Amino acid sequence: MLNRAEAEHPTQTDAMTQEEARELMVQQRHHEKHLHESMLNRAEAEVGLLGDNTNFSQECSLH
Repeated sequence: MLNRAEAEHPTQTDAMTQEEARELMVQQRHHEKHLHESMLNRAEAEVGLLGDNTNFSQECSLH
């Protein structure tokens, strides 16, 4: 049984709301994926820098 608010609005509004929700979810997933990739790239760069510093310090200790 429909309540009064549901009876006043056609189901098209509900379909539009669902589509907007889907679009927001896609945007959120895209943002999270981009953030995750950025974090991985930054971590890789930091590990690369640490690896370079370690090699440099080992070379200095040999000389």
